[in-house]
Amino acid sequence: MFTIAEIEDDAGPWEILRRILAYPEMVELKELLDSDVTLAILIRTGEWNEGGRGILGTCSIPTVSGKLRPLFEHMLEDWIGYFPDFLITLNADFWEEANPITREALLFHEAKHAGHAKDQFGSPRFHRETGRPITCIVPHDLEEFNAVVSRYGAWKGDVQSFLDAVNPSQKPHSALLEGHGENFPHIEARTRERAPAPTGEPYGEETFQRRSNHPYQE
Repeated sequence: MFTIAEIEDDAGPWEILRRILAYPEMVELKELLDSDVTLAILIRTGEWNEGGRGILGTCSIPTVSGKLRPLFEHMLEDWIGYFPDFLITLNADFWEEANPITREALLFHEAKHAGHAKDQFGSPRFHRETGRPITCIVPHDLEEFNAVVSRYGAWKGDVQSFLDAVNPSQKPHSALLEGHGENFPHIEARTRERAPAPTGEPYGEETFQRRSNHPYQE
């Protein structure tokens, strides 16, 4: 079951998102949201597992293919109030039990997946007809097995960069997640990724007029 995150909740996802958008690592997403790119946050209740791992959250570009696409877009826009470019979904059970730092870390993680697509030269891409930014899902900086790092250490550049980014002043992972081990023995924040659109083409047709009541818009 899914519910829309409350905009006015002082301790809710939207308030945390507004805070982390001030962080320098979020400059790209803030610039996107300062344009007409939109984002929605949903809370998912019930068991949520994939491949034996509990899922804490996802970030996706909402879309379906085929004949049901117009219906999907209509239903999502009618339910949320606007059709979002990005859709962040959070695990309700984990969110309710998490401490403030862990909540922020989870939302920061998911928000980092929301990005502005780049061309082969690293320049931001825009729709040819509308001029809107072309959005994308940003992959993780590191994809590796614990066992490989344990046996071989920083055997390639991205592993070393990941280790260099660790701030020794921050609490260890186990401390941030204190009290969650029994309920979430295999925690993992996962991302639904979609194949990139052909160069110069939009990710989705402008089927519906985007509304101006996006929670981020001031």
